[in-house]
Amino acid sequence: MMKPLLLASSMASLLLPLATGTAVAGSVYTDLTEHSASCTPPDAEGFSWTCRGPGGHRIEFLDEGNIASFSVDGHEGLAFRGGQTPFGSKAEWVSGADGRPTALILRISSPGASLLTVTRLAPGPVCVVASAKDNGQARAFASVVGNLPCEHPDLLN
Repeated sequence: MMKPLLLASSMASLLLPLATGTAVAGSVYTDLTEHSASCTPPDAEGFSWTCRGPGGHRIEFLDEGNIASFSVDGHEGLAFRGGQTPFGSKAEWVSGADGRPTALILRISSPGASLLTVTRLAPGPVCVVASAKDNGQARAFASVVGNLPCEHPDLLN
């Protein structure tokens, strides 16, 4: 299986010619911190919480210490070996030309790695399609999210 950073690097060269994908019209950012108005407080154990995004989308987070995961709109997201702070403080919701969110960019961190995940919201099934090293690369993936297959980068190894 290809490592996430290699996947992102090798796919980046394929993205530029794919002009038929979902056009990026703009982004909306939501705060993911525990005191944010868009997030429910963590459960009694402090392990899980949910944050709302535009268009009725939601991200469910789980942080059990050494394993963390997220899912989007009830669809499987990604589980990984969590670090001290496994999730970034903001979510970027990328909208298509019609103004509806088509992709979610979310930072995740595991020991020794920090990546941006790109989750497809539409068109097609909701799923993680890519991981990227930087914002520009993540936005390039988001701009063609409809052309990318569902991927599950292995961040546990």
